Amino acid sequence: MRKLLLAFALLFLLGSVMQAQQDPLRSNYRFNYLLINPAAAGSNGQWTGRVAVRSDFSRLPGSAVTSNASVHGILGENSGVGINLISDVINVEQNVGIQLNYAYHIDMDRNNLSIGLGARYVDYRLNEEMVDIYTPEPLNGFTGGLGDLSLGVMHYSKKHFVGISVPQLVQITGAEVNELVPHIYLSGGYIFDLGSVSLEPMLLARFIPNAKTLLDINLRAWFVDNQLMLGAGWRGPNGSQFAGSGITLMTGFNVNNKWQFTYSYDMMSGDFQSLTWGSHEVGFGFTFGKQKFDNVFGVRTSNEEEPAMEDAPAQ
Repeated sequence: MRKLLLAFALLFLLGSVMQAQQDPLRSNYRFNYLLINPAAAGSNGQWTGRVAVRSDFSRLPGSAVTSNASVHGILGENSGVGINLISDVINVEQNVGIQLNYAYHIDMDRNNLSIGLGARYVDYRLNEEMVDIYTPEPLNGFTGGLGDLSLGVMHYSKKHFVGISVPQLVQITGAEVNELVPHIYLSGGYIFDLGSVSLEPMLLARFIPNAKTLLDINLRAWFVDNQLMLGAGWRGPNGSQFAGSGITLMTGFNVNNKWQFTYSYDMMSGDFQSLTWGSHEVGFGFTFGKQKFDNVFGVRTSNEEEPAMEDAPAQ
């Protein structure tokens, strides 16, 4: 009985956390940076698609399931465009949204600077059949459509990326239903080429009003000619215990540098792990079209011949 009560308490805690941050957690964001920063649209240098599903706290009834599908690529010399389809289900809430992204890429010799804008619309719904089963009222207490604009800036090259983005910077619809608050995401990473192994440390910091600062610190290692990835990370707000904090284990592999599979497992801190069985995230990605320029977001085997590429985006 004690564990059951703790489980439902954790479920409501998760709901309050999700309401505060208003944006789902993800562990394999590095494989789809467009979800973090609209300036990443087209940054792979070719067209890229990805589908991912994340199950949070899978042992609990009404636990969160987040799904997303996206496609983005380069148009012309400078313009990157992309689209995100988002589904987020938690408890009795079923939220479905779409985000359109545009980025302008500026050539800075061996580095690139991109500035991006995202426009999103999310429809918040309730599963009426489940309301009486789990809770008499929805966790966030509202339904309806919300629209917002996000802004991002990113500097990147073949070895590094660093960016800042502000999701929900401007709310354009639904203010009478629920007020969205701007988030600030700071992120960066660097690739160290050690011959047969490549190491990439990464950091993502989420600054959210009325919530603790959430940090993701990860390290990925690529083996077998950059075809196999193993990684680990830590997530937590300023070192304190939190329903989303813990250790992340991740793996992935590439097939012919066109197809990509990833998996991550989040182990929660403290008693949360035994109550929830952690979180799972599975992703599948693919690339297509001509490679226009090479950079940190593209994966290419180290021993293959350099392909003929166009120059980086021209000014």
